[in-house]
Amino acid sequence: MRAKNNPLFADSVLFDMYMRALSEVLGKDEIRVALDELNLSASKLRRTLISDARRVLSLLRRSSRPTR
Repeated sequence: MRAKNNPLFADSVLFDMYMRALSEVLGKDEIRVALDELNLSASKLRRTLISDARRVLSLLRRSSRPTR
C-alpha cells in the first residue's frame, strides 16, 4: 500500500467514512454469503479495497455524475 498515492491517508475524515462504509457493506449477510460462495475472505477484499481506494473512489465519482 503506497500511502502517498492513497487518498485515504491524506484525509482522516475520508478514511473514517470509507472504513465505516466497508464495515457496513462487508457485514451484511448477503455479502457474506456471496463471498463464501466465491471462496473470498472479507478481510482480503477489505485490504484490496483499501489499497485500491484511489481507483474505487474515482469510479464512484464517475458513477455519481448526472446523465443527460
